[in-house]
Amino acid sequence: MTRPDPGWVLHDIAQYPDEEVARAAFAFSGPVAIAALVPNGAAERAGLQAGDGIMGIDSRTWEFDGSKLRKPDYRRMELVKSLFDDAIANSKHLVVRYERGGRKDQLLLEPVTACRSDFTVDPLQAATLVPMATGCALPADDRLHCRR
Repeated sequence: MTRPDPGWVLHDIAQYPDEEVARAAFAFSGPVAIAALVPNGAAERAGLQAGDGIMGIDSRTWEFDGSKLRKPDYRRMELVKSLFDDAIANSKHLVVRYERGGRKDQLLLEPVTACRSDFTVDPLQAATLVPMATGCALPADDRLHCRR
């Protein structure tokens, strides 16, 4: 099964037990940020970078009060995934609003067709998940590497 794919892995600061440690380790530019990019994928070609905060897609945003979440919590990421799936189902191009280094901007993203796969990395178990069964890995350079 295939689906349109942006070529990114997103994560939410709320999924980490300690926000200060997560912010320092991953340089979050917003509550939801890019954790990794597929080399030469749609997001990288559009100019997005690991650490960029993703603020919204098209007219959709994910205003969600993370201060009331117990850590770790994945509800905002589920909302973001749902909004992205709805947006891409109705358009071949997405306007992605993002933040980098305190500067907000937007760009046009053209997702490509890719194999359908979703996964969530539990930060408490991340050390054991780095080499994944799919042949992909999330190394320290913040890029998603997959064997072909």
